[in-house]
Amino acid sequence: MPNQETTDLFIALGAVTKRLRHRPIPENDSLQGVPFAPRHVSTLLQIAQDAPIGMSELAERMRISAATASQVVTDLEDWGLVVRAADVQDRRRTHVSIAPEHRANVRAIVDQR
Repeated sequence: MPNQETTDLFIALGAVTKRLRHRPIPENDSLQGVPFAPRHVSTLLQIAQDAPIGMSELAERMRISAATASQVVTDLEDWGLVVRAADVQDRRRTHVSIAPEHRANVRAIVDQR
């Protein structure tokens, strides 16, 4: 039988999912036509909170595999919403941040949430 914390988290997750379905992003002309899914919005919000953020740290925070994080970030990058850059101290690491031209739009999404 699940404990109370598990039940509370399940209920909260349902509420968040319902909200994302009904209001995934604020109305914004520059973001129209972007085929956002909840995973894209949550990834974008994580990146916005601590940009630039390493791909490994992003995957860990979202509790997804590095491959899944890379796939979602690739979608966001293809849409021009984020940029990747190599770590200057360790070229094996990649950091991702919000594209400069979309920082205000993403800030509006963060403020709405």
